[in-house]
Amino acid sequence: MTLRTQTPSVGQAALPAHSMIPLPAAWLPLVEAQLQAEEMVLAWLEIDLSAGLRFARGLVVLTGQRLLARSADDSEWQSHSLR
Repeated sequence: MTLRTQTPSVGQAALPAHSMIPLPAAWLPLVEAQLQAEEMVLAWLEIDLSAGLRFARGLVVLTGQRLLARSADDSEWQSHSLR
């Protein structure tokens, strides 16, 4: 097994105003559309397995208010409140 870490370059990630960490550029507009006013991205994890156990891109985003998740199979984001 090989573990690789990759530092995002300017073209790969962007730092939106509501995040302290860069988000993948491909996901940025989709995540921004889901965030509420004053909601900040605290962490994110890009996944590569769908709910149907097929290789597919997805993203899990943690904010101060909720956990957001979306895979390639999903038509909408899943949202789970932390409170």
